Amino acid sequence: MDRSSRALSGAGALFFDEAGRLLLVADWAPRDGEDRVLFVFEGGLIDAAEIRLPAEELRSFAFVPPAEAGLRLIPRLARRVAEALRARESGETRYLEHGLARQA
Repeated sequence: MDRSSRALSGAGALFFDEAGRLLLVADWAPRDGEDRVLFVFEGGLIDAAEIRLPAEELRSFAFVPPAEAGLRLIPRLARRVAEALRARESGETRYLEHGLARQA
């Protein structure tokens, strides 16, 4: 894989960031007249001891099962997380619009 952050596989395309992490979700989410594309990459495992929270930004964090994450997030973020988990399971990048799977 070259540093262009793109690798081709069969008829489809798999995308990676520069560290080689698989792109799970690309979500087109325009807001207030601006086009935005939000990306979710496979981040691997993280140890809670590695997390540093800037006190002025975040006061806590929690590791929760996927079903509970859906209850804690606003609907569009819950949809994005659910699609990212499906993408990780299948190994295929998901393309969304406002957290909803795009119809081909």
